[in-house]
Amino acid sequence: MKWLAAAMLAVPLMAAERVYEIRGQLVPESAASISLHGATTPFHATTLAGPSGRFTFKKIQPGAYTLIVFLPGRGETRKTIDIGPSVADKRGRVELAVRLDESKMTPDRTRVISMRELSIPKQARDAYENASRKLERRDIDAAIAELKRAVEMAPQFAAAWNHLGTIAYQTQRYAEAEGHFRKALEADANTYEPLVNLGGVLVTLERYEEAYNYNLHARSISGGARTPRPPIRWTTSCGTIPIGRRRRRCGRRCRSCAAVRRRRGLF
Repeated sequence: MKWLAAAMLAVPLMAAERVYEIRGQLVPESAASISLHGATTPFHATTLAGPSGRFTFKKIQPGAYTLIVFLPGRGETRKTIDIGPSVADKRGRVELAVRLDESKMTPDRTRVISMRELSIPKQARDAYENASRKLERRDIDAAIAELKRAVEMAPQFAAAWNHLGTIAYQTQRYAEAEGHFRKALEADANTYEPLVNLGGVLVTLERYEEAYNYNLHARSISGGARTPRPPIRWTTSCGTIPIGRRRRRCGRRCRSCAAVRRRRGLF
């Protein structure tokens, strides 16, 4: 009986530890840089797709993710995906096709480099890359330490501040996230991701008019196109609302969801 009880306890534990493999295909075939970001928990991984457009991510825990496909000289596209048993085969493999529509891509602005970015020392960039590797192993505390080291060496490092803000948001430290995103904007006021991420934090904090202004600015610097989804999901007082989706998840009328719906044309 003792063995049976232990076995019964082990079954849900084993199920909870199951991981998945993402097998992706870009359509049409194209070489690209691919990154995978946790949408609700801190995680980051990168890989490359060759000329065939195929890519793979292994040992991925179940959950919601944002897949970002970057094509140098062309732009980037994003796709929100949910990984779990409902979309995987018996071997835990998730087959994913990502269609590339250049008319909907965010333009590639990587060739425009600010003087502040050029001034970021190599040690700070190395710390930023180390943080990404720590997040791939889900070592959140170590990733935060590396990012803090990066911004101590280079306070103008907007991407590192934004990364700190994303982690703080996903761990429900909203006031801290707001501060980090504002630091990113102090470093570069026209950086898209901290603009739209700060808007998301302000929606969560129910400061809707302020959020509106930041997302309006984000849309303006994206060339007027519909603003793509950032790598985090926003949380209102009644639950999580993925950016860009028209249906609210709470199933009832509430002030925070109504505010998101009024502004949804910008998100």
